[in-house]
Formats: sequence, C-alpha cells, structure tokens
Amino acid sequence: MATFTVTNFLDFGTGSFRQAILDANGLGGADEILFDLGLSGGTINLTSGELLITDDLTISGLGADFLSVDAGGNFSRVFNIDDGDDGNFLDVFIDGLTITGGNSGAFAGGVGGILNAENLTVSNSIISGNDSFYDTAGINNSGKLTITNSIISGNNSFYGAGGIENSGKLTVTNSIISGNDSFYGAGSIENLGELTVTNSSISNNETAYGAGGIENLGELTVTNSSITENFGITIGGIENSGELTMTNSTISGNRSEGPASISNSGKVSVTNSTISGNQSEYGGSISNSGELTLTNSTISGNIGGFSSNISNFGELIVANSTIYGNSSIFDSNLTNDNDGSATISNTIIAGNFTLAGGNTSADVSGDFTSNGFNLIGEITGSTGFENDLTFTSLGGIGIEDVLDTNLTNNGGSTLTHALISGSPAIDAGNNNDINTLTDQRGAGFERIVDGNNDTLVVVDIGAFEVQQQQTSVPEPSSMLGLFGLVIVASGSILRRKRKS
Repeated sequence: MATFTVTNFLDFGTGSFRQAILDANGLGGADEILFDLGLSGGTINLTSGELLITDDLTISGLGADFLSVDAGGNFSRVFNIDDGDDGNFLDVFIDGLTITGGNSGAFAGGVGGILNAENLTVSNSIISGNDSFYDTAGINNSGKLTITNSIISGNNSFYGAGGIENSGKLTVTNSIISGNDSFYGAGSIENLGELTVTNSSISNNETAYGAGGIENLGELTVTNSSITENFGITIGGIENSGELTMTNSTISGNRSEGPASISNSGKVSVTNSTISGNQSEYGGSISNSGELTLTNSTISGNIGGFSSNISNFGELIVANSTIYGNSSIFDSNLTNDNDGSATISNTIIAGNFTLAGGNTSADVSGDFTSNGFNLIGEITGSTGFENDLTFTSLGGIGIEDVLDTNLTNNGGSTLTHALISGSPAIDAGNNNDINTLTDQRGAGFERIVDGNNDTLVVVDIGAFEVQQQQTSVPEPSSMLGLFGLVIVASGSILRRKRKS
C-alpha cells in the first residue's frame, strides 16, 4: 500500500488532493491518502471538475469540522467512484471530511455530492450543501454503500431525492439525515434496492411531491431509529410499495396533506414501535392498500383531516397494540373499507374521537375479525367486536380508567401508555395469541405476567404489560443516545432553505 500526503489546498499539481487521487489511481492496489495537519480548519476548493476514483483507496481526513472539500457550485459533483468495470468492485473508504458544494447544473443532470458504483464506506463525515436538478443532491448509490457516524443534511434537489438515492445496497448506522429538500422526489431517501437504517434519525426533510421521509420501492429495514418532523404534501413519513420491516422505532411529528406517517401499497411489519403526533390536513396517519401488520406497538395522538387515522383497503393485522388519542374531523379512528380485511387481537382501541359534533367518540367502523380479547371503547358503526370489552360493557368507564393518557418513557426505546392500577386491560388478553417474549418496551419487560397478582399468568391487552414486581425503570436504549455520538463534531445540523 502506497501512502500519499496532501500538503496544500490547490486543485492541481504536486501536493494537491486531486494529484494524490490521480497518483493512487495510477498505482495498482489499495492506497491511502492522508492530509498534513497544517491543513486543519481549511477547505480544498475544486476548480477542475469532479474527483474520479478508479482504484481501491482510503481517504483519511482530519475530521469533518476541520477539513472540507468544496466543489463551489461549479456545475460539478464532488466525487465519482467508478472504475467502469461492472464485474469489479473497488473498496473505497472516506473518513473525516465535509463534502459540499456539488452542483450538477440546471440541465446537465447528475448527482451533487457523491456518485458511487463501487463498495464505499463513508464515516465520521458530513455531506451537506450539495444541489442537483435532475438527480440526487447528496449521494446516489448503485453499488454498496455504508454510512456510519455521519450527517447528510442541507442538500437540495428538484427532480430526485434530496439526501440519498439507493438502487444498490445501503446501510446507514448511527447517523443523521436531516434538513434535505426535494420538489419531485423523496426529501430524505429514495430506495429502489436494499436499505438498512439502524440507530439513526431521519428528520426535518421536505418535499412537495413525494414522501418527506423515505420512499421505498425495494427492501427497507428500520431498527432503533426515528423518522420525525418530515413534511411532504403527498406523504409525510414513509411511502412504501416494497417491503418494510420496522422495529423499536418512532414515527412522529410528520406532516402532510395525505397520509402523515405511512402510506403502504406493499408489505409492512411494525413491531415494538410508536407512531405518534403526526398530522394530516386532509388524510389520516396511515393508509394501507397492501399488507400491514402492527405488533406490540402504540399509535397515539395523530391528527387526521377528513380521513380516518388508519384507513384500511388491504390486509390489516393488529396484535397486542394500543391505539389511543387519535382524532379526525369526521371519520372514525380505524376504518376498514369494504374491500379490506382487518384482524384485531389483544389490542386497545379506545379514547379516539372526531372533532365534528363536539369531540364524539369514534374508535372503529366497518367489519372486523376479532379474537374476542380486545378492549374497544366505542363499537358503534362496526361489526366483529360483540364479544370484546367495551366502555359500555365495563359499566360506562372512560379511557382514564384504562391507561395513563400521557405518552411517556416507561422504559425501552419508545414512548408508551402505561396501564393504570386496576385497569380492566390487565390480565384480560389471550395467551394463545402471543408470539413475542416481551411487550413493546423490549428486553426486561416480559409479555405474559400475572399483573394483578391473582396467581393466574395472563397477558394484558395492549402494547404495555404490567410487570409483577417492577422496582425501577431501565434507562432508554441507545436509540437516540446516538445524538451524543454523532457526530463527529458537528454541534448543529446544517440546513439550507430551498432556493426561490
């Protein structure tokens, strides 16, 4: 392995970053580029177009806050990583840089920040302030891309994803994707390949036509992560027509004129997660025309417009979950269309309401299949819940007799509604319908417990299981303790407003 050291900020000649890359490309085998410490705090301004990498290379920067590579908006992306051989995959590592100023030009097409067709790892870096007109502003990946401990923010595209477009394999870990913008396309990530997001935050991204958070047409796995405060006129959080698996995660505070949190025409599985505080002007929180399974999850405090909080036109399965405190202007909280099928088991659906007519109770409407062990506040307008607990069958109780109406940290990585002492949901479920070892909070919170100390070990209804001897609440998981770790020194997330 040869090592090349960059000693100046020039864009050409001996000691320049561009020359180091050219020399590494010309020398067969893996090489490394280092930077003289005297460059700390400076910027390498590109004046001669993109930096093309065609051989195995490690670029070890001085830290994202201490060294930037800036294309200056001169109608050029920053990095192009491609040896032109579809049968050969380079191994390229970029660490400790800020990559900014990429601009593909108004009519040229192309990517603003990084175009990758190889095996690329980006770590401890910031990709920010890049623009594109007809493609992705931040990173376009058709190879294998791993992003760790990094920020993707403040990138802007007109036709394309604001942050990342993936048609290969993309892994995002311990990172923040925030403040990216698009007009026609996903604000944050558009996935056509295989995408895994772990211990990361996707927030404050915006788009006019598309999903503010993630558009998924491929395979998407989200674990211990949050998708929050994104905005899209059509969809706020996630638009899925592929396959989505979400675990121990939060979707909250997203806004849209259509579905605010999830629009699904593919296959979605949500487990041990919370969907809360999303707001739609005309639609609801979730629209499903595909297959949607909710397990051990909480749906709370979402505000819909003229549609239900959850509108089902496909196949819906809800198990061991809590759906409370959601509202819409006219429709009920959960509506199963004539073309849909909805199966509900061991679930609380109560305390939801419509704004029209004075905040009247409206929990479910349509035809349902029930296991007979649910707690449904108001069943008027629905069928299938005749054998379940209701507020009426329980003697006219209210939601405050069932659970803590505050969505709080009761342990685990997501917020939940705890069952109050004496709740009729305690030990009122069906053990035969349980296929998880824990409640929504995860490790340390068993799913089937004798919560009322009557010696009968029976599961509770809802996402929360009362523990028999709970003396302390474990600290929240590291899901968003990640924000101390990320980043690399950034202190604040960069954000640029869309150009007028």
